[in-house]
Amino acid sequence: MSNARYAAWVAAFCALITLGAAQAPAQKYGGTVKVMFRTDPPSLNIHEGSANDYSLPMMPAHSNLVLYKPEEQVERLDTIMPELAESWSWSPDHTRLTFKLRQGVTFHDGKPFSSADVKATYDMARGADAKRRLRLNPRKSWFKNITEITTRGDQEVTFTLGRPQPALLAMLASGQSPVLAAHLSPAELRSRENGTGPFRLKQHNRDKNVLLEKNPHYFVKGRPYLDAIDYIIIRSRGTRIAAMQANQLDIGYPTETDQQAYETLKKAVPKMKFHRSTTNSHMEVVMNLQKPPFNNRRLREAVNLALDREEFVKVLFGGAGVVGSVHLPPPFGTFGLPQEDLVKLPGYNPADLPRNRERARQMLVELGYSAEKPLSLVMHVRATNVYIHMATWATDQLSRIGIKVEIRQVETANWFPMLTRRDFQMLLNTPAIAIDDPDANLYENFSCGSERNYGDYCEKDMEAKFAEQSSEIDQAKRVRLVHAIDRRIEGDFARPNLGWRIDYYAYWPHVKDFYPHNTIYNYFRMQDVWLDK
Repeated sequence: MSNARYAAWVAAFCALITLGAAQAPAQKYGGTVKVMFRTDPPSLNIHEGSANDYSLPMMPAHSNLVLYKPEEQVERLDTIMPELAESWSWSPDHTRLTFKLRQGVTFHDGKPFSSADVKATYDMARGADAKRRLRLNPRKSWFKNITEITTRGDQEVTFTLGRPQPALLAMLASGQSPVLAAHLSPAELRSRENGTGPFRLKQHNRDKNVLLEKNPHYFVKGRPYLDAIDYIIIRSRGTRIAAMQANQLDIGYPTETDQQAYETLKKAVPKMKFHRSTTNSHMEVVMNLQKPPFNNRRLREAVNLALDREEFVKVLFGGAGVVGSVHLPPPFGTFGLPQEDLVKLPGYNPADLPRNRERARQMLVELGYSAEKPLSLVMHVRATNVYIHMATWATDQLSRIGIKVEIRQVETANWFPMLTRRDFQMLLNTPAIAIDDPDANLYENFSCGSERNYGDYCEKDMEAKFAEQSSEIDQAKRVRLVHAIDRRIEGDFARPNLGWRIDYYAYWPHVKDFYPHNTIYNYFRMQDVWLDK
């Protein structure tokens, strides 16, 4: 090609690019996005809760030191960006993590943000401040490796660790790890929103909506685009789906659009947008290991062997799910057991189900139970449709080995306090791991003394194994260590897993630059979202 012809080709190509850019819709300011919501937030302090009922409506009002990039839908360490921090650096031995902080940031009440707020937040979260204690502290275990938090002036803070822990950065990037105002007490943080985020709380009408308005003093220039975010509270799931279909809502709720809802919406509204992914959410049986009868390992094994996991995924998830164990299974997650290892776990191979149930019935006989003297259990469930359906299924499963189950429903406001008190014998739970990292999962759900270790599984030798995988810098070695831990936890029948949910997150096409992730807690800052209507 001659130089003249090449120059002409380049000019034509550049013209096409320019034309495409000119035709692409530009971001628009203004408008209110309406988001599906299920219930009133139990607290305005994200650090006190584990469910999206806490974090979803409050995440736009807050900021983190670091955050997962909104546009990166699969979260990894290399998708983390600065937020309140301008930069960060590790010491050579990975035991000190230092952040340089932004200047000129203010809380919604006008008070300046500084390193003191960072220190106060994470000293409170790790339980190191006797004067600032959280009523509930589900992520205290995340930060137990922090030995000290020090400040250097207003714009620098350093986390000192007892051992290397690369995953600390990932936990700080979770939407459940915002920086809170040091000048407010824990009680004030529970009832008063005062963040540094792109939106601020305007009003909360109980059983109706939670309305956030644009923060005119947000530290990112030109953001947010939206005037407001309105979380519409609709308690009936059928009514929520109908409202989504009728365009009374712009964005759905994470985990809400199962296979059936997806097919209904797609047929009724062909232009509806869907994001298919796991939600990092799974369903599990939680038994209180510190109280009879589940302090008996053989009884826990019998319960585990009775469960038809393939049927669970088919019936409860409408096929929109995958069987997996402790960690998010591949290809959706990095650390879960591959299928060839999964089917070797007790209770996970569907071909073994008839033999497993016969073995479970024999175990009950050996433990002193019979048709004349059956084992009777109480199963607590959260008073929402998905929990109730799950409990009905589980009751039927356990009846097939001769166990009688009474279902007791608990309202959301009382659910997490009940779990924290361990005031139950057996329950069904739908935890969602905040980040796809073993440190968040293992320390939060299986370490001794963790508030969210609801069954109180506690094996001292496992604590050393948790620390070993957490300190490992080499990713391949870490995965192998985590797989060994996974097999051991399943062999102890600590919290039998039923399945990991796949969701078809629904939203209308006029909602732009909204990117659901492979986890459900970390992408709702909403500073870049805009409406094209």
